[in-house]
Amino acid sequence: NFMALIHALKAETPEVPFSKVLITDDAIQLDQVTFSDEEKTEIYQKITACYPGYDQTQHQLLLINPNASDLLPQRRWPKHNFIQLMQQLLQRYENALILITGAPNEKEEAEALRLEVANPRCINFAGQLKLLEMPTLYSVSRLMVTNDSGPGHFSAITPLKTYVLFGPETPKLYGSLGNSTPIFAGLACSPCVSAANHRKTPCTEPACMDAITVGTVYKQIEIELRED
Repeated sequence: NFMALIHALKAETPEVPFSKVLITDDAIQLDQVTFSDEEKTEIYQKITACYPGYDQTQHQLLLINPNASDLLPQRRWPKHNFIQLMQQLLQRYENALILITGAPNEKEEAEALRLEVANPRCINFAGQLKLLEMPTLYSVSRLMVTNDSGPGHFSAITPLKTYVLFGPETPKLYGSLGNSTPIFAGLACSPCVSAANHRKTPCTEPACMDAITVGTVYKQIEIELRED
């Protein structure tokens, strides 16, 4: 979307209503960030503080980001879906350690999910890291499932496999540029949010997110973990 805006600025004549160009993901190449052993060790220590049995040589870190900005709550996948997905992953993969991530003000919501999952290998990690530390966590993790929100883009500077759940917005314009797979039901009403309508929607029942099943997400993850 930003590339389209840049093209519009440089266009010799106005293009109405939008830029009439094809912009591929290859148009933007992001540099990958590397992290020191000391930075990684700090992350390992914080994980161990929450889960004393953590072994970086044995556990696969699976990140779950169930949050989305309050400005667009329609982007949130139903909580019961996240709970079911985490339960299935923990049952299937005995070496999986799930970290529920989020900001400090999202600790309570993350804790409610953790209690529902009811598995000691599901950790409430919300608020444990500063924003600048999150990419380091991504660099030592196996994969992440996230709503369409900041983490799906922050992870693009690392090799982390990321699954981003889209509904009110389209991954064609707002998809991550990293090692990311968008999961999008593609309903006729979707996307209902764009820069053209100032990201406002009258929708109060986001069927586009309900239409993404736990089975769909689980199958994508299973394909990825099967490669290990």
